[in-house]
Amino acid sequence: MINTITIFLFSSFFMIASCVQGQTLVDDTRELKVLLFENLEKGKRKIVSLGATVRYKLDSEKGLYKGTVEAIGDDFFVVDNKKILFRDCAKISGRVYNENQILGGVLTGIGVASISFGGTFLATGSFSVGVASVVTAAALIGVGIYIVMQHKTFNLNKGWTVHGATIRYNPNL
Repeated sequence: MINTITIFLFSSFFMIASCVQGQTLVDDTRELKVLLFENLEKGKRKIVSLGATVRYKLDSEKGLYKGTVEAIGDDFFVVDNKKILFRDCAKISGRVYNENQILGGVLTGIGVASISFGGTFLATGSFSVGVASVVTAAALIGVGIYIVMQHKTFNLNKGWTVHGATIRYNPNL
């Protein structure tokens, strides 16, 4: 009886498997327009993505302008509906995503977690240890937030070049 059931189940499985077609794969490749900054002397590359807040200084003007990158071309970018050519810029600064972002997040997390230890020490009567823990936690939070929010300035007159680029990636891989 068991052999008959086993044979029936296997044959049913193979019949169903031969009738069902596999799922069609979808190309989930995404493209992200970025400003690609390169310093050939130092061998460094940094990127600032579309939608980021940037500050820029033009060669011909004294002021520093700030805005959101709305579009990126090969030799220009659009900030707040104003087309700016890269060759007209002296400096561009923006938030660059790299390992410092991770460090800042870790420091902020450690600071937030450490505040509870300071509170515990204060509640148990260890006043000096509690105050030291809270002060250290506050310092870690402050340094972590500063690192995360820091902007990198690229001086285009001192070795840095900039051009528009596209990054292609698949978020499912």
